[in-house]
Amino acid sequence: MCRPENKGCLHLETEEPFGLLVPPERFRRFASTTRVRQMPRLVRILLCFVLIAAFLAGVWGYAHRQTLAWQWASYQVGVAASFDDARRQIARFEHAPDAPERLRVLVAKWGTGNPRFDQYLAQYLTAGESSTALRRAFSEELARRPELLPR
Repeated sequence: MCRPENKGCLHLETEEPFGLLVPPERFRRFASTTRVRQMPRLVRILLCFVLIAAFLAGVWGYAHRQTLAWQWASYQVGVAASFDDARRQIARFEHAPDAPERLRVLVAKWGTGNPRFDQYLAQYLTAGESSTALRRAFSEELARRPELLPR
């Protein structure tokens, strides 16, 4: 064991009153065998890049969590097993406290490549159960995207 008065020992600062004394040869051996030092430089750079990208994606997802939740609920309408399931999902959109924003997200999905979603939404709109707010949001979406009128 090294003593503080020995000049051949490496003194590491710790919270202990006398610190941690490690002989230099043991410290070098530990530092050279760590996995981080054994990784090639490119792998370390890629690992850092992936970690930073994952962190930024998490921050973006957290910042847009409400819109992502609404888009997920819109997706659930399109993958519903029957029209009754889709009708219940759409009714949740209509009766939510933030219905206007939700309805805009719902009707923005119209004509984006999911024929089942388009069929369920059109069927719900023509069934007479839909609210005025949903019909208004749908009309505004069709006015904004005239290429969808022939559908």
